[in-house]
Amino acid sequence: MTDREQQLIAAILQHHEPNAIRVVLQDVPVSAFSCELGQEAWKHISSMVEMDTLCMIELFNRMGKDRVAPLYKGAPVNSPTLGAWGDEVKTDAYGRDLRRACYIVSTDDSGTPPTEAHASLDNILARCRADYAPTLTHSISDVVEDFDAFGADVREKRESGSPLRFGIDEIDRHAILIPSYGLFLARTSHGKTALACNVALTMATDGRKPVYVSGEQPARQIVGRLLSIMCGVDLPTTMGLKPALPHEIEGLQHAKTWLRKSGLTIIDGRRTVANIAATAGRLRLQGRCDCLFIDQMSCIDHQQYGRESKEQAWTRTSNALRLLWQEIDAPVILLAQLNSKDAKEHPAPHQSHIKDCGSLLEDTDWQLLIDRPEQDAKRFEAMEKQRKKLMAEGNYQDAEYMDSRGKVYLSCTKDRTSMMGGEWKPTGITFDTKCGGIGRTYHRQTTAEKEAAI
Repeated sequence: MTDREQQLIAAILQHHEPNAIRVVLQDVPVSAFSCELGQEAWKHISSMVEMDTLCMIELFNRMGKDRVAPLYKGAPVNSPTLGAWGDEVKTDAYGRDLRRACYIVSTDDSGTPPTEAHASLDNILARCRADYAPTLTHSISDVVEDFDAFGADVREKRESGSPLRFGIDEIDRHAILIPSYGLFLARTSHGKTALACNVALTMATDGRKPVYVSGEQPARQIVGRLLSIMCGVDLPTTMGLKPALPHEIEGLQHAKTWLRKSGLTIIDGRRTVANIAATAGRLRLQGRCDCLFIDQMSCIDHQQYGRESKEQAWTRTSNALRLLWQEIDAPVILLAQLNSKDAKEHPAPHQSHIKDCGSLLEDTDWQLLIDRPEQDAKRFEAMEKQRKKLMAEGNYQDAEYMDSRGKVYLSCTKDRTSMMGGEWKPTGITFDTKCGGIGRTYHRQTTAEKEAAI
């Protein structure tokens, strides 16, 4: 093992900043170590950090004291040395500075309070990202040429039938899915995750590679929801909580086979926005991130510093996400929740009811508002009375619009980039309450048939 490898492991073992450790662990692969001892220690350290049990005693128990002792030959540690070692294991400048920034803060012996150290780390990471984000100064002629190339690419994809779509006719009539920052807004259980899963499935069916970050539900439950949408089977049956019919079992098997081969990536667990950005950037470089779904805003670790309020922490996160789509050159779709308490005074949801972070409305390029009246018993009952009254009067067109049974209403409440075709009023779309399918179901019907034919 080289001296620098020993110094890296020694720094981790002396470290007390778990978030900084996670960034370093993510950037340095096991293959970067030259000997079996270093690789074994790195695997154990990664496992311990995930379990929040990083300590010398635990490592002694796992590897033995005699094997761990050589790892301390590199102490004491200094940041420039680790930065130089980082130059050898990874050539990406952004990654090197990210890791070096972590060590500069984490090895500071000046007695800086932890909250201030975290804030300093966040500022350094922000500066590093600003240095390497694709926001360089360009001449107007270069920008015009880039605009022409982008427009030609969009036209070519539209004419050839290549996917630039959400996969739901009522949305695709207005919108194209291009690099941007957008919001899916809804109250609890009104269909945010269902809509995101439907769009992600459409993209995967079209050969693209979406990334789904789920902070609210474990990855296996997201897979269950995807299988339910594809096969038209309810979630309890998909998850094995209810017995499935023979044709349902066959359909689920075909869907699982297809899903294994798809380009979809699912990431679960509570994460910081810096961690999400680093993961998305790495996947984009590997050609595995054509769109990023983040489910949802309230499940991100916002890391409140000192006397910082919850709203200020959320605003920092929103500002970071605003630049993320430019870094990865792919759409970023964030799911955010509306306050249910506003339903008492205003039955119909509105974007101004957003929970905890009004700056989200300013930062995003576009917003899709989701409304499922069936979830609000009093409101649904009132709409049904109105529908029956219209039917009795012979006003069938308005009565049909008022019929919210098995429907979800989507409306665009903001469109800064014109990718959504401007703002548009609520449009009723079929919602399958059994499986969570929204709108057109072509991919759910053809997936099993294609697999069966193969």
